[in-house]
Amino acid sequence: MKNLMALNLNRVHIDGYSETNESKQTSGAFKFDINGDKYFVIASVGCGWQHVSVSSYSGGIPSWDIMETIKKKFFESEERVVEFHPKKADYVNNKENCLHMWIPLEDKIPYPDLNEFKKNKPQLLCKKVIQIDGVIYSYTHSKNEEFEQVEVKSGFNKRPTWNAMCKIKQEVFGDEVAVSFHGEKGDSLTKFNDKNTDSILLWKPVKQEIKTPPSILVGFKDVSSEEIENALSY
Repeated sequence: MKNLMALNLNRVHIDGYSETNESKQTSGAFKFDINGDKYFVIASVGCGWQHVSVSSYSGGIPSWDIMETIKKKFFESEERVVEFHPKKADYVNNKENCLHMWIPLEDKIPYPDLNEFKKNKPQLLCKKVIQIDGVIYSYTHSKNEEFEQVEVKSGFNKRPTWNAMCKIKQEVFGDEVAVSFHGEKGDSLTKFNDKNTDSILLWKPVKQEIKTPPSILVGFKDVSSEEIENALSY
């Protein structure tokens, strides 16, 4: 994670968060105007994870591209950031319009090389068209010895929504954990994401179970809507 003192112009005060100079380097609450909407962001480090949560002031769920924009503000270009699709039993949803990005401080999450995945001629398991919330999506489920991959595409030159990704993840992987990556600058996944603006990739390692963050990190500080509104008013 970057030194967040560089974002002090975007920092807002929320009761209950430490505001020492040391804590401000890795944590805090922030507001951003992006594409005409306001976003409320909380960053923290603890319990083995770097964590950034993103909420939209308008009430909509942040898009993939908004999450990528926030990722670039908070994390170094060489850092690989994860969005989890956890088991239903582990899912915490205190805010319906809030998404989370994570970096583990200890146990690394297996990270695919997209070029190697394609080179190893993955087995095609399923190809399907599905309608979700009135929108047509297609997805392709492939597998090699190391990873299962699901490529989800929307037909409108617009990335799939979070809700669509959740439903397709559940259809393909059931109660297993899957992830999407915001990769490091210049690697194969980042190049794919930059080029394919109508797609999002889901991944699940074949030989290793994905360790997810403790749920307390999501629900530890339930910032009220009133607190967010006060922080974002200017």
